[in-house]
Amino acid sequence: MSFDTALEFYLFIMACNRGSGLSVPNTARLLKFLHAQGLDLSRITDWHSKTAALKYGRSIGLSGRTYMVREVHIEGWPRPFYVRFTSPIQALRGLFGDQSNSSGFQLWATPQIDASGNLLFTTPSTASFWMEAQAHVPDDEVICPVILASDQTTLDGTMRTRIWPLYISTANIPWHRRWHDAGKLLLAILPEPNKHMLPMQKVELFQKSLGIVLHELHRASKNPVDMVDPWGVSRKVRPLLYAYIGDYPETCRVSCTLSLKSSKPCSLCYISRKRLRQTDTRGVHLRTVAGQSKLLRSEREAHQYSTIPILSALWEINFSEEPWGNTYLSMMPDILHVFYLGVWKHLVTVLISDKDIAKIYEERYLRMYPDAHLAGLPAPIPGKYFISSASYTGAEHSGMMLSLS
Repeated sequence: MSFDTALEFYLFIMACNRGSGLSVPNTARLLKFLHAQGLDLSRITDWHSKTAALKYGRSIGLSGRTYMVREVHIEGWPRPFYVRFTSPIQALRGLFGDQSNSSGFQLWATPQIDASGNLLFTTPSTASFWMEAQAHVPDDEVICPVILASDQTTLDGTMRTRIWPLYISTANIPWHRRWHDAGKLLLAILPEPNKHMLPMQKVELFQKSLGIVLHELHRASKNPVDMVDPWGVSRKVRPLLYAYIGDYPETCRVSCTLSLKSSKPCSLCYISRKRLRQTDTRGVHLRTVAGQSKLLRSEREAHQYSTIPILSALWEINFSEEPWGNTYLSMMPDILHVFYLGVWKHLVTVLISDKDIAKIYEERYLRMYPDAHLAGLPAPIPGKYFISSASYTGAEHSGMMLSLS
């Protein structure tokens, strides 16, 4: 599930411009001021628009939590960077124990079988990851499938004020609740690399920052922690990485791999660039922690397999080397930007060639949940379907996903 970070900031700026009158440059100043104050909204006393500052805090989930600040030093760079974050375990405790998430909350994997005896993979709690992980832990332990999502974004149209937030959620919470404030939390704001840094230094900065943020999560994945579920019952919980959602090629910094121009541009496997358009993937091997760690011994081999020779902060966060524990398989594309980049319009061109299919999607659109957060999708006109070949922006992402589900 994707978190609409860029959209949240866009809506915040629009709300400030229309409501309290905070301009885009002032938004940039506000962000810098908040960073200087350690992201503590309570310390804002002299800002000319405290209401706008609080709106900003609510839009990214800053309110009511304390953020720690750590220095990150990169060899060859004269000044330290700063990562601001909250405890991932405390964040998960807050999500895990929130009573508003009790409806549909899952403690254990619940496989579903159809009439023919086949497994149905419809939700995280019915998918293979959770079931296989559950088989490797004691019966009294509850798996917490962690969902991380990061999206490097900008606060203005000039690309001068950038921010890299990292959100956390858990698949224990049903999908319809993960859109709400109680279903996701801002875990960290990762440092923005300097434009003059070398590509290797940028990856090193990201991985060191991520390692600092996820340190407690690494420990808890091997030594379960106590959490209280939405019904007030204390559970022994083992958090494991289920999904990391991000844009491509930004996620190449997460996987320590090279992007599209390299010989093997996939973050999940070793398929060659020439075979990307082929449907036959026989003979293609998946990336694994063991395989990638061997490549670190030789820069030449690492480059041959499009690997950046840097330790990944996600390695060993899952305690098994079996396929379900492969952290590379947790890499998920940010569907919001798949829509934004125009893949949607090509898919839609095929759909609207059959009016009966288009009508089905139109009916689904009309039956959407009221909290779908639609932002300007045109209402269907008699004789015309809401689907068109226009390039939709990310604002309609949640609505589109509901209509296609």
